[in-house]
Amino acid sequence: MDELLHTLLTMSAAATVGALAVLVLRLLLKKAAPRWITCLLWLAVFLRLVCPVGLSLPVSLPAVPTVQEITAPILSPAPAAETPAAELPAPQDSPAPAQDVDPAPLVLALWGAGAAGVLLWALWSARRLRRQVTEAVPAEPGVWESDQIPAPFLLGWVRPRIYLPAELTGQARCYVLLHERAHLRRRDHWAKLLAFLALALHWWNPVIHLAYRLFCRDLEVACDQAVIRDFSPQERAGYAETLLRLGQTPPPCQAGALAFAETEAKHRIHHVLEFKRPPLLVALVALAVCALTVVLILSNPGDHGRQLDGVSITSAYVLDGGLPVELPEESLDALIPLLKEVVQGPYTTAERLTPQDGDVVLSSQTGGTVFYLQDAPSTRLVRVNHDGYSATVKVASGSSSLALSQDYARWRGDLNQYLTQDLADQVRSLATPYLGNNSACGAILEALHLSAVAGSYTFSLQTSAEPYGITIYLEQPASQEDPLLMAYLLDVSTLFLDLVDNAKTVTWQQGGQVLAVFDQKTDTMDQEAFQDAYAQLRADAGAYRAALS
Repeated sequence: MDELLHTLLTMSAAATVGALAVLVLRLLLKKAAPRWITCLLWLAVFLRLVCPVGLSLPVSLPAVPTVQEITAPILSPAPAAETPAAELPAPQDSPAPAQDVDPAPLVLALWGAGAAGVLLWALWSARRLRRQVTEAVPAEPGVWESDQIPAPFLLGWVRPRIYLPAELTGQARCYVLLHERAHLRRRDHWAKLLAFLALALHWWNPVIHLAYRLFCRDLEVACDQAVIRDFSPQERAGYAETLLRLGQTPPPCQAGALAFAETEAKHRIHHVLEFKRPPLLVALVALAVCALTVVLILSNPGDHGRQLDGVSITSAYVLDGGLPVELPEESLDALIPLLKEVVQGPYTTAERLTPQDGDVVLSSQTGGTVFYLQDAPSTRLVRVNHDGYSATVKVASGSSSLALSQDYARWRGDLNQYLTQDLADQVRSLATPYLGNNSACGAILEALHLSAVAGSYTFSLQTSAEPYGITIYLEQPASQEDPLLMAYLLDVSTLFLDLVDNAKTVTWQQGGQVLAVFDQKTDTMDQEAFQDAYAQLRADAGAYRAALS
């Protein structure tokens, strides 16, 4: 249901942008292109409104923001000291909280009710119009007459008929028949049906109402132009006079009917009298511009090759010490094609989601569906559902596993290199010459993800006498027998001693007992050695957090 609502909103947003683009082109090409070209542009808009599948192109018209889904809480930039990594139970394990009630069923119900109302009105008006023509008699093949018909129109889809007032005779009758038969040749009755169905489906969108009205107007003008293109000035004047005469009579109010005087007579008369064939070159250029616009309208809005399972991905993060680190644009551009190509198959319910260090998080810019790409124990793509609470999972299996993909292995290696260098440089910029700078020491410990990995802590500084040092008190249970924890504490100590020039010792305590003392200060590391040491810290932190999970 959530997917259906998202699809409908995407279709409406794409078509809205397309309709606005057609409005601009319609003004720019007012005299440069025949009106049938703008009719094709409108049809592209209506096709986008009813077709759930768009083209995937490097470019497209920009998208109108749609209703976004809830962003996963892990994307918060706050440290994860108090809440290390959220576990998201499946819906069957426990109900979602009241504030996370899914509005999609209600929105879809209102949407469907509105669409049904528009269609019921169309059926009612069609039935009323059918009653008007029950006494019509055939006058010639495909043409019926009745004195109950106020104005001429074309009605029907499978076997359309032209209905004329019995009093319509002479040259006016000839002009009307030329117009309505032009509609038949061009299959305009089917085009109008498509447009009306699109309007019914997206009844709440005022831009689509405007597009439908202008499309009907352009349809009639295009048909007029097709009829009068070889007329003499006198014939055009007679045609315009017929429009003026019949324009006094209200046309039938029905979605499938094409009335001769359906749109404003004044507008059409102006076009008839002022019509000139555009130069061939100008017409060809206008046609090329419109063809390009049609392609853009039918493409996925704002996709730029970054759509994943119907979601336009605009940002990516990798979890480091429980904190999201934004990835560069080139990394995202390299990942999306890999996921499209390799991770196939349906989603299944995930029992739980436990974000880990190294997980890649894919999201839209303003929220929306969030994906977690995890490599352990097997490569899988976890999709956080619309409610922001439950999750589904898609597992790469067999030979299609991402882990076996050379391209993916190369991408993961590039990612690790980027993270190591980028984050190491950020941490190294925190270096201070003096241990007595309490805030600087605290910033270094947090940059090394101490609270996110080992939990809450406090520290004290020994600056009264040499050797100067820091004592860190861990509040959560810890043991010297835990090799993963001790490896991580060694990493933190090594980097801390390098970053604080006059620091000589790092002491770790928990529950009044000393866990470890590190006093082997190395010579100042160069940039490459520091990056290597930081890479080791990230690896050991990830291993420790994974073991806790």
